[in-house]
Amino acid sequence: MLGHGTARGVLLGPQSLLEGDFVGARLAHAHLRGRKPGRGLTVDQRTGELINVQIPETVLDGNDTTG
Repeated sequence: MLGHGTARGVLLGPQSLLEGDFVGARLAHAHLRGRKPGRGLTVDQRTGELINVQIPETVLDGNDTTG
């Protein structure tokens, strides 16, 4: 059962069922097992449904002088 929350974000490696509260959803044990690298969990803002999303690998340029 999923909650229809207003929280936004992506869970990259949830370790606890309670971490679903960060995005406004209830996690099941299946969401904690077998997570693939480069995948995250978020909530569809229209339906409140928990969905898998792909996160692209990002390599930061070591010559960045803006920071």
